[in-house]
Amino acid sequence: MFKRFKFFLFNKIKDNTLICIVLTILILLGICIGAFWIGLMPKDNKEILNSNINDYFLLAPTYSFDSTYIFKTSLLNNIIPVIILFITSIGYIGTIFTLAYVAFRGFCLGFTIAFLTESFGKKGFLFTLVALLPQNIIYIPALVYTGFIAINLSNAMIRLKRERFMEDRKKHILKYLTYDLVAIAALLIASFIEAYITPIFIKTLTPYL
Repeated sequence: MFKRFKFFLFNKIKDNTLICIVLTILILLGICIGAFWIGLMPKDNKEILNSNINDYFLLAPTYSFDSTYIFKTSLLNNIIPVIILFITSIGYIGTIFTLAYVAFRGFCLGFTIAFLTESFGKKGFLFTLVALLPQNIIYIPALVYTGFIAINLSNAMIRLKRERFMEDRKKHILKYLTYDLVAIAALLIASFIEAYITPIFIKTLTPYL
């Protein structure tokens, strides 16, 4: 099974290099727009966010993180979009939704990094390395992979509908569902890191930032 998956993924990437490039560019573009958006924020909103984050910096070293809650929330927030991408891909609109979602996730990441860095300088940048980097090492590749699978499924559904091979649709849906389980497994690992490992980094390193 694993060998078949590796063979499928390698050939799909080789045949659809443009899709991978587009998804990567969209993430980077979203990050850039998110960073730019900081300059458009009203001053009052910035001050409120600054105050909340300052309080967080003060409380983080002694705060008791509810890792179970963080894990469940993170996993749910990441799996629901995967399910939506899968469903929309079956319904032929997966490509548009996928591109929008990938860009949005990039925007959120860029906004967070830019805000922390602009507001807190070196301290904010180091905090992003501690609080965001560990899980995003997995989240970002999983996002590209999920988008890649969703777009390929959507294209396959459109092609099969055009060629009237309706019986093959079930085979494709089951095949791509299996490939999406790989993304869910990666998100499971990333959510575990976010819930149980990242808080340790935050509590240990925040006092020295």
